[in-house]
Amino acid sequence: MAAALMWALVIILLFFRRRRSSRTVTYSAVAIALSMTLNIDTLYVPFDRFLGGTNWGDLLANIALMVGIFFLGRGVTAAYDFSNIVTRLALGRGVLTVALAGVVISFMLVDHAHTSTQFMLDFGSQPAAAVYSILQYVYYGVVVGAMGWICLDQQRSATGSLRASVTSLAAGSGLAIIACAVVITMDLAHVTGELALMNVMRLFYGPSYVGAIALLCFGLALPPAARWTRNTARLQVTKRYIKLLTPSWEAAAAQRPTATRLGSITRQAENPEQLLHRQVVEIRDATIDPRSGFALDERAATIIDRAEAHLLAGDRVRAPRARTVRPAT
Repeated sequence: MAAALMWALVIILLFFRRRRSSRTVTYSAVAIALSMTLNIDTLYVPFDRFLGGTNWGDLLANIALMVGIFFLGRGVTAAYDFSNIVTRLALGRGVLTVALAGVVISFMLVDHAHTSTQFMLDFGSQPAAAVYSILQYVYYGVVVGAMGWICLDQQRSATGSLRASVTSLAAGSGLAIIACAVVITMDLAHVTGELALMNVMRLFYGPSYVGAIALLCFGLALPPAARWTRNTARLQVTKRYIKLLTPSWEAAAAQRPTATRLGSITRQAENPEQLLHRQVVEIRDATIDPRSGFALDERAATIIDRAEAHLLAGDRVRAPRARTVRPAT
């Protein structure tokens, strides 16, 4: 389920991502999704056997997850606030490098002679295996903790979908920290022989892990999805205004000898926003041109006022209320 959520997030980020925007979060989602996909037994076993059958696939999957979490933390905090020195240190390359080095060294010290789909259950009694797992989850906890702190701070000033996003990210970070604490407790219990405690803690791992992934995915997917929804709604309103203003625009062009004809303007317009802007400008010019004798009736004047407000509103959508525009002649 976690892998499916992450791949759904990847698709959303790729589909709704703004042009020329940072791809850091997208890269992180891909890395995390790949790591989680390798945790599927039917995929992991042949992959690890291809690598020699000694669980190097587990190491590669965990490295991908650590790198993905690194980019996730960097991407989220860069989008909101990356000025705090503690945050920069926690999310820096130096901490990642030290964590990765420790994970690789401890993995090489584990006696893992055969492919295992339950690495820590099979080898967790070894101190090196405990260190291998604990280093990973300490790093995850540090990164998501810093990310959650930033999101909580940004929650005060955020509004709308952004507020919902940072709230979800903060909640997901909190659950992720709980999941990390559960895993670390399980590792310590296993290596010290407290198997009863380990089995109790396993009950808390699944809900906290899946809940964290779901909340983080929702928080990351919401801003681009909401932005796409707003842009789509705005585009429809813009096209509606173009249709409503076209009769007045044609009438204004017909009465002004120097006006640009409809066909050439349409070809020159790169997008509906530009076309609507041209309509508004040329209709306004026609109304103040003493040579044209062009005038707007009350309904047409109302529509053009609303079209101007729509253009100035940016992402805020102002839908037209009148159904028709009658050009004054």
